[in-house]
Amino acid sequence: MKKFSNILAATDFSGPAHHAMVRAARISKETGAVLTLLHVSEPPSIEVFKQLWSTQPTFSEQEAVEAARTRLDELAASLFEQYQISTRTRVVTGSFLSELAREADSAAADLIICGDSGGNLVQHLLVGTTVERIISSARCPVLIVKRPARQSYGSVLVAVDLSPTSSRSIDEAMALAPNAEYVLLHAFDAPFAEKLKNAEVGEKLLTHYRATARVEAATSVHALSDQAGLPTERTRFSVLQGDPFRRILEYDQTHVLDLIVLARSGHRLLEALFVGSVTRHVVDRSHCDVFVST
Repeated sequence: MKKFSNILAATDFSGPAHHAMVRAARISKETGAVLTLLHVSEPPSIEVFKQLWSTQPTFSEQEAVEAARTRLDELAASLFEQYQISTRTRVVTGSFLSELAREADSAAADLIICGDSGGNLVQHLLVGTTVERIISSARCPVLIVKRPARQSYGSVLVAVDLSPTSSRSIDEAMALAPNAEYVLLHAFDAPFAEKLKNAEVGEKLLTHYRATARVEAATSVHALSDQAGLPTERTRFSVLQGDPFRRILEYDQTHVLDLIVLARSGHRLLEALFVGSVTRHVVDRSHCDVFVST
């Protein structure tokens, strides 16, 4: 089974980022993974620290970085006091995505954790939010934290499409939340239903075709669960016809979930640019935390 060994948690000291740091500390304690806290000081970030930490116009860039380092050390001390874990801290300057990638490689990170972020509408439509760009460029799984981390993950939905990546998503879900209740959700397609409907073959035959497609999909999902070794007493199944994005969000809205696990789909460049991707929509609109498998 998958085991996380090195976690890289990125913070800009915002409220959502603090939730992510607490979740990272919880996961580090539960898994034994080494935790590195990272803050990247980009020019806008440095200007904010100049305003927050000094009223003097001569406040230098280096002093701003030192202020960030002090704050990150204080955060590390607070997490140690609460969770009894030791953390590494890194404050670097430069482009956020470039430095995040560099630090992830340096730390041999097998999990990146960050808080949910917004972004203006124009930026979102053209290049996506910071979180979406992290997902599209990361070489390892990314956990996006949207809620305060008050307890371990207890209810986890794993979206599966029966591709080879589905097994990896399940494996990583079990590594992240070994004691959770799992739901395997598969949104299947009945590709010839519309053609049969247009051919006026009759409602009875059309219903039979859809039912057969559902049974075949459900059989495959159960086989996937057995192969992955999911605990039968803590695993449920939801096999529905329709668009994956809509089915995942409908389930999120009608059930109490702590985490949604899904695989990043498609080529990285297309995933970054294609507004309609399942991953991007779920990350943007879900109510709970989202884990994106690579």
